[in-house]
Amino acid sequence: MDEVGTNVSRQAGYMIPVFISRELSDRIEVPEEWQEEESFDGRLLGLLTTASQAISAAPAGTNPVAFEVVVPSNLTHQPEVLRLQATFDGDSIGIAEAD
Repeated sequence: MDEVGTNVSRQAGYMIPVFISRELSDRIEVPEEWQEEESFDGRLLGLLTTASQAISAAPAGTNPVAFEVVVPSNLTHQPEVLRLQATFDGDSIGIAEAD
């Protein structure tokens, strides 16, 4: 897992370290030819904000918390649903694609 930058995670409301899986990072990476329209940090902020909302809405003690985000496919630029889960390990939150 890769640690998310503090600025982006704080913008999304996190006060503890947040990590995302390498596979998820690859899925939200923005192809070079689209970088005038989109950014990795923009996609990441949307994902982290959605995760934060899902965590807040989940019943107390739920771990992991499942949620979905829609991002443009890096192949077709069409909307793609990613099924994810956020897991709290006592010190940080890890976000990865759900099994």
